Amino acid sequence: MNGAFISVGSSTIAGSLQVAAPLSASSSLSVAGLASQYGGFISAASSTVAGTLQVAGALAASSTLSANNLVVAGTGTSTFVGGIRASYLDLSGTSATSTAANGIDLANGCFSINGTCVGGGGGGGGVQLTDANTWTALNIFSAGLISSASSTFSSNLNVSGNFYASSTITTSGNGINYLSRATSTIIDNTRYAWTIATSTTAKPLIRIDTTTNAEEIVIGGASGASDVIIGAVGTTTNLVFEESATIHGQGANTLTFGASGDKINFAVNTGFGTTSPWRTLSVSGQVGFEGLNSTSTLTNSLCIGNTFEVLYRSGASCNTSSSLRYKENVEPLPEENGLAEVMALQPVSFYFKPSYLGGFISDPNWTVQHVGFIAEEVQQVDPRLVTLDSLGHPEGVRYENISAILTRATQELNLRLEAIASSTASTTPSARSFAEEFFQNIFERIKTWLADAANGIGDLFANTFRAKEKICVDDQCLTKDDIRKLLELANSQAVSAPAPVSEPEPEPAADAETPDTESPVITLNGSSTIEIEIGTAWVDPGATVTDNVSENLGIHYTVDGVLTGSEGNQLPHEVIDTSVAGEHTIIYSATDQAGNTGTAERILMVRDQASETSETTIEDVATTTIETATTTETAAELPSDTATTTTQI
Repeated sequence: MNGAFISVGSSTIAGSLQVAAPLSASSSLSVAGLASQYGGFISAASSTVAGTLQVAGALAASSTLSANNLVVAGTGTSTFVGGIRASYLDLSGTSATSTAANGIDLANGCFSINGTCVGGGGGGGGVQLTDANTWTALNIFSAGLISSASSTFSSNLNVSGNFYASSTITTSGNGINYLSRATSTIIDNTRYAWTIATSTTAKPLIRIDTTTNAEEIVIGGASGASDVIIGAVGTTTNLVFEESATIHGQGANTLTFGASGDKINFAVNTGFGTTSPWRTLSVSGQVGFEGLNSTSTLTNSLCIGNTFEVLYRSGASCNTSSSLRYKENVEPLPEENGLAEVMALQPVSFYFKPSYLGGFISDPNWTVQHVGFIAEEVQQVDPRLVTLDSLGHPEGVRYENISAILTRATQELNLRLEAIASSTASTTPSARSFAEEFFQNIFERIKTWLADAANGIGDLFANTFRAKEKICVDDQCLTKDDIRKLLELANSQAVSAPAPVSEPEPEPAADAETPDTESPVITLNGSSTIEIEIGTAWVDPGATVTDNVSENLGIHYTVDGVLTGSEGNQLPHEVIDTSVAGEHTIIYSATDQAGNTGTAERILMVRDQASETSETTIEDVATTTIETATTTETAAELPSDTATTTTQI
């Protein structure tokens, strides 16, 4: 019909019902086939169309619309306010947009786009990608995305919920943008739990290991040298550690900080070998320097203070302070720390061992010969002059402290010189002792010199001449007893007896051989009487022998009446023991081929000056002056060894 059809009750149409205008039913409408060509179809109740329902206009249903097959062939917009419940939804049109304001709920089946299933019913509340796909654009706003295969997104992928991927996700855009606060989780207790690399076989550029108690993040590691750059040019970027941390290698690596032109600034107290630095630079352990500049210009000193702090000292060395403000128990050095200590020190020359020189083995300032002292020897003299190592062994010599010892020794020498030059007694015992020993030594040397026939003295004049033991001319000597006998002889004869007339010896026959009756002559080297101090090493000056016939005669020695086995021009020094005081007589003898024997005698006196308390004097001649200038003894009345001797005293 051309008009509309309105039914307010229950209507049954056995045949066809054609309505050109809108068809409106207020109750149930049950038709075997319904075709609405122009006006559309509006149903306000539950309507059942057993056959095909074709609507050329709008199809509006305020209640449930149930259809075995719903085909929307038009180009208009279809709106489903209450949703579409279908076993299968096929959207094959390309000229219209289907909008589901309240979403699409698939109880079962698959959600397909362009013939590709992208999800199915009962999938856990998200869009599931079960196969590898390439997407131009995919927007997921609420349920999230689950990917169990390798997927490629050539353009944007927008996910407002959770994004789960159990396989590889490859993007060709500008990366992944997080538009709100989010947390990305990776698998736990696994090495290489998450990596970034140039390929699946390349070394990762970034690696996260989640192994329990060994979690770590590894940055870098690609083939060749790689850099980890923090921050961008023109910006200041800080690397901040929330808690105490350690920067280290793997145990055998070299960590280098900075390159050419860089500056490293440690703005706080920095420690090497310590976790508690107490200065801008604190070092606990050994410090080594190599490659320092060598200079001859004026420099100052760096010293280690008693708080182990490096201190700067201008114009002075690192020795201890000399101010009285820092000293106590100050006392003058005693005499035993002066000259006696200096004389006990043993200066030596030496070379340092190559093992000790180490890196200085090629330095000419260290390889040359040095002079100094041995610490072990100095310690025996004065332990205060030696430094010790950690084990208590002598290590070095305090050369700067020796200056005090040298000063004390110089002062002591000055006092001794003053004691020699002064007519008054010195105030120090050592100076007095030195002066006494000095003069005693001078006197002993004068005595020895005067007793030496080679001293060059021709005539000696004195008001009174006192001899201690003998008066000798060459090898002929007069003792106290000899002089007493001479005086007795001179006093007992008022008139000298005439000298006997010698008978001339007969001349030998011209053809008779003259026998050799002349003895060898032995000449002593040095004095015939020698005095030495007990303990003094003595060497025999020796003697020479000459003969009128024989040559190369040897000299034999008799010491204190005992013939020694020695022969030569010098008595061996070990024959006489000079460690014991005493007087020794040495007889030098030589025999020529004719059996003539010549002798010479030397007296060696070993004295202990400290034990001698008095001197022996010749009492009988102490005040006697013998004038023999006008007295001549008859040769027959004098001892044989003085028959032709004239003595002037």
